[in-house]
Amino acid sequence: MNSKDESRRPQFISVLPPCSMEKMLIPTMFVQHYIPKGHLGNRTAIVIGPLGKVCPIELEMNRLDLFFTGVWSQFLASHDITEADALLIRYEGNMVFTVKVFGPNGCKRESKHEEIKFRRTLPGIEKQHKTSSASVWKCDGARS
Repeated sequence: MNSKDESRRPQFISVLPPCSMEKMLIPTMFVQHYIPKGHLGNRTAIVIGPLGKVCPIELEMNRLDLFFTGVWSQFLASHDITEADALLIRYEGNMVFTVKVFGPNGCKRESKHEEIKFRRTLPGIEKQHKTSSASVWKCDGARS
């Protein structure tokens, strides 16, 4: 699949209000236009995070509203996504969504994998040390 095909897939932007940390509304117009009625009975969706990690997320539906719920807050936490971020969510079809994260500065954000570093504790002895994942802002090569 080329990038031209990807850009034609339906997508929406979600700026995360505080109430979206536990569950997030998929816009009603988006659901009505792009998600087949036969899929609305699904209890889960597959959400692919910025690093390609696949996560099954529970769906909750009431009347016309469809929400990501269940482990949604854990998905956000595992990708260091906060209320200050905006999400670009693309529907791949068959209840599969991909997520890209943009920081408050409007730049695309990518999380680095947990790095393992070595530090010396005593002369001649190296101790393995894990550092927490950090965020890198991707915007014309600038980092914050």
